[in-house]
Amino acid sequence: MTACTLWPEPKPLPPITKEQQHQLEHYSWELKLLEARGVKLCLPAQYQKLDWLYQQAYQEFVTGFPHDAELTLQKYQFTADMIDRQMDWLEFHTH
Repeated sequence: MTACTLWPEPKPLPPITKEQQHQLEHYSWELKLLEARGVKLCLPAQYQKLDWLYQQAYQEFVTGFPHDAELTLQKYQFTADMIDRQMDWLEFHTH
């Protein structure tokens, strides 16, 4: 017998809370609004990073790592704000 055979049975993951679900919905809408503004065409790398951060936060919530998800959403919000300012600049200078 080895120590690895003595691992306890995994417990079920806690369900995602209403607040966490609301947060994810908010950021999902924010992502869609940026997409409607043309971020995918104008700033494809930044859009891809933002989408990746959203997906990562979602996975962290559903796999039981809410604190990690909160940190990822802080990175998401910082990146979304930066992209929003870049889009404002682009729209102002190209229209």
